[in-house]
Amino acid sequence: MEEEKYTEIIDFKDILTNLSKDLWFMSESDEPFEYIEFESELDITIPLVENIAQILNQPVQNINSIEFESFFEKLTFVEDWYGESEIGTTKLYEKLASHFKETFTEKLVIEIRNPENEIEIPIYIFGITPSKKIVGLKTLKIET
Repeated sequence: MEEEKYTEIIDFKDILTNLSKDLWFMSESDEPFEYIEFESELDITIPLVENIAQILNQPVQNINSIEFESFFEKLTFVEDWYGESEIGTTKLYEKLASHFKETFTEKLVIEIRNPENEIEIPIYIFGITPSKKIVGLKTLKIET
């Protein structure tokens, strides 16, 4: 049984790493995506955001939940002036979003707004596995 759980995490890691390897989150800086996983079991008696706050050791008030569809809508929107490269990037984001939608019944996108560092804003895209583990991607948004 333990081996199955381990394999499950490895599979998610391989898939999410491959889907995000050519993607950079664009803000005032282009930042890569990094695979993350948490072995903590979810406490189903509290909301998912509170679970995440506990796991990340963050006060709930620092966590800004972003609607999954609107987060990816911005990344997959094709502007009239986009060239082949930009269109290719939006297609990669579409694949990533599709994978999350098809794989995880529970998804969450959050950013951490820490009053002590308002320039570097961590962004997490989480999915909950069938065994209730939390896996996903982390990146950084720069705002000056």
